[in-house]
Amino acid sequence: MGSGKYKSRRPDGGFTLVELLVAVAMLAIVVSFAVPAYTDFVLRKRAASGVNDFLVDLSAARSEATRQRRNVVMCARGGAAEVCDETTQSANCTCDAQGQWENGWITFVDFNGDGALSAASIDELLGVHPALGRGVRFRESNGGDSVAFNSRGALAGTVARFALCINDQPGTADDEDVLARARFVDVALTGRAVVSHAGSSQGTASAACYHTPSS
Repeated sequence: MGSGKYKSRRPDGGFTLVELLVAVAMLAIVVSFAVPAYTDFVLRKRAASGVNDFLVDLSAARSEATRQRRNVVMCARGGAAEVCDETTQSANCTCDAQGQWENGWITFVDFNGDGALSAASIDELLGVHPALGRGVRFRESNGGDSVAFNSRGALAGTVARFALCINDQPGTADDEDVLARARFVDVALTGRAVVSHAGSSQGTASAACYHTPSS
């Protein structure tokens, strides 16, 4: 005869409530570390991608200037319209006097030498790069809105330094992360461009990267 006592058994393959709660807590801990790390990874990739695109277009503009023996200009893109091509360039493909390169840039052969993209019958539009996305700031250190290459492939103006920064919390001083993601592009008088990180340029990085959405 049994004593009337019995041991409770859980169904094969099942979990108790305590075990489920422990598993959920462990998952939450892992996610709390993984999500910020993944977000930072994505932002760093965006910064690298934006700088690489810029370098490619700089190189193409420089090559085209030597090939055509004309000034070729890259400038921060202005204009509100999304469409920007050879048929609408005079209306929609303008240079942004405020130098907000994060809105994209355009490249053109400056046949009349005025530094601005004129009608298709005058200047030749070579390329258009779209905006770089939310949280990106891409500016020239002196507020420059254009870079021009002469027929020898050298700069038609002074040297230029660009800073590309990404802040996933616009309007806040996300100091360490913003500086760590910052990338610089220095264009020498020869027309050669070099990329550097913020590590050796903390002061410049600070000035370029800390901003509010209205800046």
